[in-house]
Amino acid sequence: LAWVDVGGVDQDIMVLARINDVAESGNMSIGLVGRLTDSSNYLVVEFRYSATATELLLRQRVGGVTADLISIVPTLLPAASAWRWIRLQIQGPNMRAKVWGWGDPQPDWMVTAPQGTVTITTGTNAGVIARDNTAAAAPSVYMYDQFSVAPPDYGFGGLELQRFDYLTGTFETIMLATSPTVTGFNDYEARVGIDSVYRIRNLNIYNFAGPWSTQVTGAPPV
Repeated sequence: LAWVDVGGVDQDIMVLARINDVAESGNMSIGLVGRLTDSSNYLVVEFRYSATATELLLRQRVGGVTADLISIVPTLLPAASAWRWIRLQIQGPNMRAKVWGWGDPQPDWMVTAPQGTVTITTGTNAGVIARDNTAAAAPSVYMYDQFSVAPPDYGFGGLELQRFDYLTGTFETIMLATSPTVTGFNDYEARVGIDSVYRIRNLNIYNFAGPWSTQVTGAPPV
């Protein structure tokens, strides 16, 4: 585990990584950590090798206790000679990751932490991690290249406003504003005499959404 202070809790982290071995028993992992305070508190994505398959895991370590949030099985197979890109993105309560082969096009996000599972809100460090849970006598070598962290402030992408009323039965997006100077909106389609519930949230330049605001209720005059 190694890290550097990047100055913010919202992080877009990427690295080119390789393990020079394939697990004969147990497993070995290589990955990225973000929103790290110390070795006992951080968020992590691990690309895990077993003897015949791989796994991409999102995990959270709080007070020295690590919990799995979600995992998937990518199509990539264990290969001691293969370099793989790993990318981890954290913003607000959201966390997602992807992995792909060197020279391949970057895919869509593969795994996203379920809502409400990311509870770490502090920690401005980001870095790399390696784990060896095998019974091999000789140590494995974990290699990293082109480690990068995007600026903590992703920049403004937009504002999304949604409306709910009992006739529609669901929240619907009624405004997507791409200017941060927008301070008001006239809802001419709200139903007269019926209470509507509104909520709003920020989107960054990657269309990564922040948390919803407190809901506000109102109705046009009859």
